[in-house]
Amino acid sequence: MGLGDVVRFFVVAIVGLRWLATAAAAGPSALTVWLIAAIALFAPLAFAVIELSARHAEEGGIYVWTRAAFGDFAGFMVAWLYWTSNVVYLPGQLYFMAGNALFIGGSRWQGLANDPVFYIVASLAGVVVAIGFNTVGLEVGKRLHNLGAWGVWLPVGVLVAMGAIALARFGSATHFDAHAMVPSTRLSDIYFWTTIAFAFGGFEAASLGVREVAGRSLDLVQERWQIAGRLQLETL
Repeated sequence: MGLGDVVRFFVVAIVGLRWLATAAAAGPSALTVWLIAAIALFAPLAFAVIELSARHAEEGGIYVWTRAAFGDFAGFMVAWLYWTSNVVYLPGQLYFMAGNALFIGGSRWQGLANDPVFYIVASLAGVVVAIGFNTVGLEVGKRLHNLGAWGVWLPVGVLVAMGAIALARFGSATHFDAHAMVPSTRLSDIYFWTTIAFAFGGFEAASLGVREVAGRSLDLVQERWQIAGRLQLETL
């Protein structure tokens, strides 16, 4: 995978419109929470993933990092919990995808909205396509990620354009004053903060297949780490 492929992979893993409804319910203060999370969580997470991927260039990502720092049992627990979280997360994503696809056909397809067979078939088809592409390897599987990245950005672009047109014609529907930008400490709004933390996850995903992602460039980074380590030992 080249740099562009990796960027598009991260777009698929991180960017999404599914958080907009939750953010809208929190009001203008959601922008403040997003900014704090970007500075305090997203940026440090990105730097940590880059650093750890360079130091531990093995397949397994966070499993390898945790095992190296805390031992085999902690590594096992991280790998197991990460896998089980995806067992819950993936069906939700596929269900969401299938439900959205019904709007393509307008009112003609809405009769399937309550049909469990449709959701099961659509979800299984999504799993088969994803597994099929990635079983062959990222050389082929990256095409699915790249397509998904465009599938994310096109709706975002349309939504931003529609918002700009509405703002120009009707003005802002929300008032952004200093008081409105202060995050609320109500329990319902604090729950939104946890959603933000979940939304900014995904940077660690590419490190699970670090060899296929980085290739030769990762070998060069490892060599530099080894040289730096030897020089440090010689200095001591």
